[in-house]
Amino acid sequence: MLRPVFLLFLRPKIIYDKSFKYKGPYIIAPNHLSYLDSLCLGLLLPLRWKIYPINFVAEDFFFEIPFLGTLLRLLGAYPKRKGQGLQKSLEAPLRCLKNNSSVIIFPQGWRRPSFDVNEGRKGAAAMALESCQPILPVALYGIYNTSAWEFFFFRKKLIILVGHPLKLERSRKLLEEDAVAQTPQIMGEIDKLYRYAQKVSKKN
Repeated sequence: MLRPVFLLFLRPKIIYDKSFKYKGPYIIAPNHLSYLDSLCLGLLLPLRWKIYPINFVAEDFFFEIPFLGTLLRLLGAYPKRKGQGLQKSLEAPLRCLKNNSSVIIFPQGWRRPSFDVNEGRKGAAAMALESCQPILPVALYGIYNTSAWEFFFFRKKLIILVGHPLKLERSRKLLEEDAVAQTPQIMGEIDKLYRYAQKVSKKN
């Protein structure tokens, strides 16, 4: 129901390897531009890909707002569980992956106007190592901090660049140490996609 709305108010350009068969569940790992990122990915990626349904993490305080919290849960969101430890924060997404749902998580953490390969957080890598599911690196470009006003009245151009799945292997005894060590690999893949998305934006 929301897909036509996003196609009406955005100008998305989705770039991916058309010869590759995307088959999840995946841990979808994009850079973070705006509050719309998760919805954009969940609604605009090709429906023929076997990656649906897609769940996503949202800030805890959103779920404290009665109507918004209910809406987010209906859309497939789960709370971040900030400050409760790595294992607690992984419970909901690992359950989604076990049920063959893909999950969106932002290794960058917070919203940024650009992408810094050194800002990676360990959550995505820990999720991949714990679940044995592949990371799907993605770059978003063009909607940084887009407000509701801009969304409805400016029809912004959005570039979504999707890479190839990345499989992480356990190499250390402690999950957190392993996740920290392997996070730069994820960030490096997103960085390559982001740089290419910048070039595409300048050409169009």
